[in-house]
Amino acid sequence: MKVWAVCLVCLFSLSIPLHGFARSDLAPRQTLTGLANRVYEAVSNQTAEMAIDALNTFEKTWEEVERTDHTISPIASRTVTTQVETLRETLENNEDRDQWNAAGVTFRLAVDAVVNAEHPLWMGMRDKVLGSFQKIIRDVNEDQDRAFQTDFNHFLSLYQMIYPSLVIDEKRETAQLLESEINHIMNDRMTIVQNKTMHLPHLQKIYEDLKKIFGSSEAVSGFLHTPEMWPPSVIIGGIVLLTLLYVTWRKYRGEGVQKEIPVTKR
Repeated sequence: MKVWAVCLVCLFSLSIPLHGFARSDLAPRQTLTGLANRVYEAVSNQTAEMAIDALNTFEKTWEEVERTDHTISPIASRTVTTQVETLRETLENNEDRDQWNAAGVTFRLAVDAVVNAEHPLWMGMRDKVLGSFQKIIRDVNEDQDRAFQTDFNHFLSLYQMIYPSLVIDEKRETAQLLESEINHIMNDRMTIVQNKTMHLPHLQKIYEDLKKIFGSSEAVSGFLHTPEMWPPSVIIGGIVLLTLLYVTWRKYRGEGVQKEIPVTKR
């Protein structure tokens, strides 16, 4: 599976020139992209010591950018700092390499949300996230409890990756409400299918709220299909595909159904 991780690093690396250096005031932020790529490369190579060293280098640069770039919001600052701490703790205390990669991807997307605020990569996950939740609704409608449990875990893995980015992009209030709704489903997940009449309206509401977070499909499609954004759209697709292959497929194939949504420190 290392092949997938290496490919993902390459896709992340391609995003450096694509984000551009047209605005000189963004140059310090662009430095963060390369440093974040080094962190993820070390994570994907399963070398904790190198990853922590790279993360320490990133952290020093991030602290300098925080001091000099006053356009970074306090929420964005706290969220990226939290992701640095989360990734470091995962590398130091968790031997599960899939958890390393999940934390690494979440960290990388959060950094991108700061660097590339106008067109963050997480927005390109709209179809994947909405599609995964549509499967949940279909499973409940068709009384497929086992498929529901698997697809719900699949959705959670995607949502967890983008949640810090949602907070950075100032969708915090909506994300908090959505998180509460998802946690409600998670608490009742063992009886969702059996009580589908009661739960289907709630599931549909969550789906509509997810659509609001991502915005209209026309807006997302417009930014992804303008000629200058074709290469980033390929990167986004690659990130989603390879991440799911490397993390979700292995992680949930043989595990139980219980899972929690990590809450970003506030």
